[in-house]
Amino acid sequence: MKNFLKLFLTLITGAIFFASCSNSIKEARFIPKDATFVIVAQPASLNDKLAKANISLDTLYKEFAEKDSSFNIKFEDLKNCGINWLGNMFVYMHTKSGANNSATFYVNALVNINDSSKIVAFIKKHNTKKEFEIKNTKDFSYIKMSDESILSWSNKYAIITVAHTTYQTPKFSTDSISKVQFIPTDNENVATDLLQQVTTYYTQKEEESVASVKQFTDMFKEKADAYTYSSTNGFLNSLNNLPYLQLPKLQELLRDNYSTSTINFADGQIEVKGNSYTNATLSALFKKYPGSAINTSYIENYPSNNINGFMLFAFNPQIFTGLLKELGVEPIADSYLDKSGFTTADIFKCFKGDLALTVSDVNFSDILINGKKLPPVKMLIDANVGDKASLDKIMSKAVESGLIIKTGNTYTGGDLVKSMGMIVQIDDKHFIVASDSLLYKTYIAQTTKSNISSDVLGKIKGKSSAIYVNIESLVAASNNKNFKNIFKDVIVTGNNFDGSKFHTEAILRMKDDKQNSLATIMKLMPEFANTARKKNITADDIKSLPFLKFL
Repeated sequence: MKNFLKLFLTLITGAIFFASCSNSIKEARFIPKDATFVIVAQPASLNDKLAKANISLDTLYKEFAEKDSSFNIKFEDLKNCGINWLGNMFVYMHTKSGANNSATFYVNALVNINDSSKIVAFIKKHNTKKEFEIKNTKDFSYIKMSDESILSWSNKYAIITVAHTTYQTPKFSTDSISKVQFIPTDNENVATDLLQQVTTYYTQKEEESVASVKQFTDMFKEKADAYTYSSTNGFLNSLNNLPYLQLPKLQELLRDNYSTSTINFADGQIEVKGNSYTNATLSALFKKYPGSAINTSYIENYPSNNINGFMLFAFNPQIFTGLLKELGVEPIADSYLDKSGFTTADIFKCFKGDLALTVSDVNFSDILINGKKLPPVKMLIDANVGDKASLDKIMSKAVESGLIIKTGNTYTGGDLVKSMGMIVQIDDKHFIVASDSLLYKTYIAQTTKSNISSDVLGKIKGKSSAIYVNIESLVAASNNKNFKNIFKDVIVTGNNFDGSKFHTEAILRMKDDKQNSLATIMKLMPEFANTARKKNITADDIKSLPFLKFL
């Protein structure tokens, strides 16, 4: 059974090689309205992009088959197995709560088919061990591959569904959450519930699917190679299973928040554009507490010519006060902090909302200078101080504990902080944590400038957040001769709330800025498969990773 599951996962993977664009989203009716995540492969120009780079799919697949035994299906068999390779491909996930606080996580892959008899013939041909039998219902046929996986198909679509159910679910006592009793989940019920869930996909009404969600259907108005969609609605039922997290209005804040994004493989880079749509309650909060633009001087004045990455954020800290009020927990939090001499408002007032984290001079080698090993990394965090009186209230408690030392109007790290090799320096303007004193002093003096390129600065200025990672420098620091790096860097930016949504953009730039990014990646795949084979890395090894165990 395990081998068949691997075989069908290989079959689904094959969709990447053949899929082409269709503007139709008729498949959306199979996806539950409370799906937490959906990815859609709708690559209108992928085949053209690969063809322009002189990449032949059948040749590429054969290279995989030669270098990785997991690709044990002949190319022609895969090409003519009954799947409509010109149709869309969807992968969607959602969670359902069950009895005794149990929860089941479903992962589904859906493809179009043009001949269901060929699907049956394909399955029978590769069912050498007679591990399964084909069963028929009114709406679909299916194979039970295990208690947690089903392959189903109709005359138009095929869906593989894999479920991961909590086999031991906690039952909390009424007096203490520390007293937990574990109750095994019935395997037979899991299999029954799985078949019932698959049946739902084929029989649910349009209003019960994402086809009725405007944010989902609207994202297809923009042409792209792929799309993603996520919703917070799938988490609402899970909250009922968390008796220690029953906050007033929490469900109201989580309901009907959606995120969509488009993915495009351009020449020299992969482009991702996303929008996050919040519900009326959250939207009102963001309008009441608007953010500002990031301060790029934090990185421009950073004293290093080898910045490996940074994060810059600009926000209105008072939004957290508004959030606590909206949740109805501000009085509870303030009463808890009352003995400390400050309130939640003091916590959020002591910072202006400008925050920067910069990492530089990453070093994975054992280089010695004057008999001392170079530090593995340099790092500095700088937060702009807001209301100093509120900060003094909070820091007084840290001083009492000995964690912080006060000298005049300045706070520095105590013995424990110093023993960790960190520098903490807090004054009227800056709350700084640095990896060493020289870095801190040079940064404050602003006598040295960084070598952040103008094109990076141009892309992040005016944004509310920015994340940058110099992949090329990190790979060079690792000095790994076995890894062929094709990436240059990644830039992620976010805009402030515009009244209806947040807009974000991410660009993953390649070292080869002339060739299409998809072609660059695909050309490297056979080499990766060959490296994995030499190191005895198999598909089962990858699937054994904790976050993939459900497969």
